[in-house]
Amino acid sequence: VTYTLIQAPSAFLVDIGFDLSQVGYALGVPQTISGLIGACVAAVIVNWQGLKKTAWILIWITLAGISGMLLLSTLPNPSLQTLTAIIFVWGFASPFFLVLLITALYRWTCLTQTATDYTIMASAAFLGISLAPALYGLVAGALDWTSFYIIMGLMVFAVGYAFIRFYDRIDELVNIRNAAKKDVAVNAT
Repeated sequence: VTYTLIQAPSAFLVDIGFDLSQVGYALGVPQTISGLIGACVAAVIVNWQGLKKTAWILIWITLAGISGMLLLSTLPNPSLQTLTAIIFVWGFASPFFLVLLITALYRWTCLTQTATDYTIMASAAFLGISLAPALYGLVAGALDWTSFYIIMGLMVFAVGYAFIRFYDRIDELVNIRNAAKKDVAVNAT
């Protein structure tokens, strides 16, 4: 969901009146800088607060970015400065999400087959990311950008809440599986 949102702005920004050079600038420089900051901040927060609390923070950052896009859609002639500020918040979320995702994938891989588990989970995650443009294109085309961002906001909250809600259970199942695999490996030697 977060990646769907990150990919959507270029079409949205052209639709609301920005030219391609303005879109290129806003999605290039500010989003890249905020993305680098977002990745570093996320890594620190994951280490300091853990994955569940970091997920809550990501939800609120993403919802702040969505609110900015909704604001842009209501302004009659938004300035490049307004766009840059909103894109800066918007761009923070994507690498923040990647740090959270990759950390969770590493955490939940089986100790005896880490490469296989990680590869399968990462492939499934990035397949979803690859399909994101089709999803936002269909939704935005069938409705409008305001409805798109409202639906995406609801999805961000629902998926984020599900991650947080089931995190402990997934962690428990992974720990049970890893303990069983470890016992089998010890007994085999």
